[in-house]
Amino acid sequence: MKNLPVFKNPYLLLGLILLLHTAAWILLKPIAPNGPSDDPFQYAFNANSLINHSYHPDYLPYPNRFGVFVPVSLIFRLFGENPYSTSLWPLIASLLTIALVFFFLNKFADTAIASVAAFLIAVNIEQVSYSLELYPDLIVSFYAFAAVLLLYYGPEQSGNKILSAALFVLTLVLGFLTKETILLLVPFILLCLITDIIQKKHFRFWKLTIVFSLLSLVFLFGFYYRLTGDPFYRIKSMLDLVQNRILDTDMSKSITDVNSSNLLIWLNHKLAYLFLLLFSIPMLISCIKKKTLLLETYISIYSAYLFVLLAVIFHTPKMGIIYMQDRHWMFLIAPLAVLSASFICRPDKKFLWFLIPTLLILCIYNYFEMGSMRALLFFLFLAICLILYFVKQGNYKLLTLPFLFLLVYFVWSNSNYRLENASRSMKIQNQK
Repeated sequence: MKNLPVFKNPYLLLGLILLLHTAAWILLKPIAPNGPSDDPFQYAFNANSLINHSYHPDYLPYPNRFGVFVPVSLIFRLFGENPYSTSLWPLIASLLTIALVFFFLNKFADTAIASVAAFLIAVNIEQVSYSLELYPDLIVSFYAFAAVLLLYYGPEQSGNKILSAALFVLTLVLGFLTKETILLLVPFILLCLITDIIQKKHFRFWKLTIVFSLLSLVFLFGFYYRLTGDPFYRIKSMLDLVQNRILDTDMSKSITDVNSSNLLIWLNHKLAYLFLLLFSIPMLISCIKKKTLLLETYISIYSAYLFVLLAVIFHTPKMGIIYMQDRHWMFLIAPLAVLSASFICRPDKKFLWFLIPTLLILCIYNYFEMGSMRALLFFLFLAICLILYFVKQGNYKLLTLPFLFLLVYFVWSNSNYRLENASRSMKIQNQK
């Protein structure tokens, strides 16, 4: 199954997938940030301040997330400031995520899994939506998954351990300069370190990683000392964010008004995560039964760790409200896409006994709670699963079609071309 039958050249298929993702970005149409209260406006403002030599550090998070606005300032220099240039860096990060997953899986798994995983990320409505806006979450999720893949690849490969360790630490540093949520990976990295110590392997990689990490800390402290005169400025700004600035009352209310505090109900509203999670569960179960490949086991453990951690944070009193915002869960998209692709390309029919009743319950629930159009999405998955169950040699790649349908419906419903025209028509009617 090294090559898909239709595309003898896998890189042509990757090109089409990247083109599909870019087409969705264009059809949704980037728009200018709303104003000073809008996060993308703040990042664009800091990008402009670099160009105008008026940048000033602040305890607010925006001026400290250099990985967001420094690339944007370079783009502004090249193309000027407009809605498309403002949104270009998130799009590039999204395309890099898709390409990274494809190349890595094509090397360590096979072309079919690589192509399906890349496709699932490219059509994911959360991924598409935030490739359109200048938030740090999509960008830092790229660095996070790159670090996770390098942590798998670096210790195992027999080549240049120095380069592998350096690249691993570099992705973490770039992720930290983009958004401090990259620190969510620290317990997972420590788990991998402890496992390798117990098994007495990969000592050279970890020694180099520790050395490069210490050098990176020296660089970060020196950078902030040079910038502000205080080497611990970034640590103080993060503490200030958590203690004093994390949410005001109006913002908390605006989030809780549109999001449930019940995680299961919340997930039911977040289709970008729900469907990937459903098709990842068979691989998670197979991992427990030790019936998966080494890479699949590694990604399964990482996905389970990440989901449990985010679920715990979701239920904490203060941070829980923040994590009701779907963009804070974007670390999950790439690993869940990999696990879903593994199930779709190497299916185990007995897991349909889990998927069919689950999809049926969700279909009925969504029909009564959210209407027929919502239920149709679940019905499409349910119908394909039923067909695959009764057909001896069904093509499980049919399960990717509802994901594409969801993207098309999302683009049609949320395209700023349509919304702007509707708004313009409404204004004309009101004037009449």
